[in-house]
Amino acid sequence: MKKFSEMTDEELIHYFVERRRNGISSRDLITSLSRLDVSSSQKKMVIECLEKEDKVIDAQNEKDGRKAKKIQSLLCIIGGIALLFIGLRMYIVTTTQAERVYGLNIALFGAGVALLGIGIGGLISSFRK
Repeated sequence: MKKFSEMTDEELIHYFVERRRNGISSRDLITSLSRLDVSSSQKKMVIECLEKEDKVIDAQNEKDGRKAKKIQSLLCIIGGIALLFIGLRMYIVTTTQAERVYGLNIALFGAGVALLGIGIGGLISSFRK
């Protein structure tokens, strides 16, 4: 491997950007860059490229977070519909046989409505910017 002072601008930028993509924080890379004997113009270029890379990584993390939130919201909606269906089925069975409404029916309806509301709210917020 070449010494840092012998590297061209592109090689130096490529080296630090690859290290950033491998999980090393930009702060650590900038502190290690300040210890090296490279010109100030090279340091400035590397720092600018690291900042751009951070913006790309942040955008990707936000996109992944939105995707995960959409999936979680859809699962909440499916669970809420299932609980509403089970509660409705129990309500039909208990009212036709015993002509009573039990607390479990109300609890299932409430949980189903709550899950459905959480799911719809999460789905709406995941599409907002």
